[in-house]
Amino acid sequence: MSKVKNRIKVGMRVVLTSGYREHRGKTFTVLAIKDDKVLLDDTFKKIKKFVKPTQENDMKNTIEKTVLVHISNIAAFDEKAGKADKITYKIEGDKKVRVFKKSGNVAS
Repeated sequence: MSKVKNRIKVGMRVVLTSGYREHRGKTFTVLAIKDDKVLLDDTFKKIKKFVKPTQENDMKNTIEKTVLVHISNIAAFDEKAGKADKITYKIEGDKKVRVFKKSGNVAS
């Protein structure tokens, strides 16, 4: 599996650009990043997974899980501009700062 260049960080607000029709265009918060997949907050789509009963969970045979989204299906959300944008880097003094490409606002 190849390493994907990732400018999305945990805790950022992102907008879903493609994928699930009912969630497309809405903003979410990133909870975790696993390889090239992203776990979004609890308002995102949940699936029911059926598991075999074990000694730990005798009766429960369904689990609700939040769906992981591929990193190519989301974009960083610029709160000041109110729209999705790409992130680039700008050097200010001795520091490397993450900024939004179109608006120039500093990304959190």
